[in-house]
Amino acid sequence: MELTRRGHAVIGTAGTLLLVGVLGDRPLAVVGAATLCAWLLVVQHRAVSRFVACDESLSVSVATEQLALQPNERGTLTVAIEFEETQRLSASVTVEWPVGVDGERPTLMVGPETNQAETTCTFSAPLAGQYELPELQCNYTDESGLFEQRVGRSEHTSIVVETASLSDLQVGGDDLAAKLYGEHPNNQSGSGTDVMGIRRYIPGDSLSRIDWNSTARLGDAYVRELEDESSNQTRIFLDRHESMNDGPPGRKKSDYMREVALGILQILERDYDPVGLTLIDEGGIQFDSDIRETPRHYRQCRRVLNADRDRVAETRSRRHNEGWTGTPSNVAQQIGARLSAQDNEFATVLRPFFEASGSYTQRFDSEPLFNGLRVKTSTELTRGWTVICTDDTRPQETREAVKATVSEGTLVTVFLTPTVLFDGSWADTERTYERYVDFETFRKQLNAMPGVHAYEVAPGERRTAVLEARQNERDDEGLNGGENHARA
Repeated sequence: MELTRRGHAVIGTAGTLLLVGVLGDRPLAVVGAATLCAWLLVVQHRAVSRFVACDESLSVSVATEQLALQPNERGTLTVAIEFEETQRLSASVTVEWPVGVDGERPTLMVGPETNQAETTCTFSAPLAGQYELPELQCNYTDESGLFEQRVGRSEHTSIVVETASLSDLQVGGDDLAAKLYGEHPNNQSGSGTDVMGIRRYIPGDSLSRIDWNSTARLGDAYVRELEDESSNQTRIFLDRHESMNDGPPGRKKSDYMREVALGILQILERDYDPVGLTLIDEGGIQFDSDIRETPRHYRQCRRVLNADRDRVAETRSRRHNEGWTGTPSNVAQQIGARLSAQDNEFATVLRPFFEASGSYTQRFDSEPLFNGLRVKTSTELTRGWTVICTDDTRPQETREAVKATVSEGTLVTVFLTPTVLFDGSWADTERTYERYVDFETFRKQLNAMPGVHAYEVAPGERRTAVLEARQNERDDEGLNGGENHARA
């Protein structure tokens, strides 16, 4: 509860009377100050009870007409407030927007004369993602105008902005979902609920899985090994190199790969399969998440995939909410501080596992894709499926990365975009076709590796145009050759 301007004026008046009464030895002024303060306390007590009654009586509803919007598309939000019972006080509700959303900010008023109010405001967001509407601020003012109370109302309203789907997306291959996932394996360690046994702690293990009894008994950190009988573990590696920006706006390599990654994520979410997401750029691992299967985790992955490169750092700042990896959480740091203050064998054994591990982003001097995959696949506790989304600009590095990943015992699916269909160099039909043949040869080489499936991701219309242009040239050559043969 806060004082309004009028309330501050009353306090000021009482203070002035008290000062005059004390300094000027005027008892009546002191009595006047005391009377004002007593009256103010009575009004405050009455305002508190009425504020509570008003807040209980006020109902707020928020609704959006569109389930999902496209970037920069105008959406509408309807806000309605109503006093279920007539109140002597007035209330106002102000609409606020989350960061990244631009919209009107109307204020609705209800009071003794008007019990309900409703407004519709428009908004838009330039970038794809899921935005949570902040709390609506409800302001109550008592009838004397001396006190006001602000109460936040959370309506749990989300605004979903999705990137426009690519109508000409073409993924080469047969029965993609079956080849990628197949049957759910069993007798694998994972994130289930049945304990299979214990093993030594490995950096990166969840702190909640530490078996403290075994750790204290054996003198080293041990974690519980859990059985996962019904879910596959998948990690998606998305290439964010500069070469992925080849292509016109909205039709870049990265746009097509994002669609593929979102499609895979949708399949995994449907089957409640755990998934991890790793983004790699020229410097190394740009973004990384744990492998989880919670609804919030799926939403986080979708938000990161829809974000552009500049917004990944912003999303990364929220990683601690659902196990997004990086520097240790505050809890781990607090445990580490307590262990540092202790001088016994138990603290000595555990102290190294709670120390800060440095910067969140991992950087590599060369071959970031190869090194990023090697680091992640070698530290994953459960072997499952690895999905790599990249292009054909670094064939040797991609080939070695796939080999290294398969050697760790995981199945690999590679999605490749052919640069020739994105760089705009299509004037020379013969050369364009040769480059496409080179790409297809590379893809087939990857696909021939044991445990690997490789698929082409391309704009279907452009791919068809290149192949048809080559076929037309061959037909013309054959026709001309037949005419020359006839003349001879």
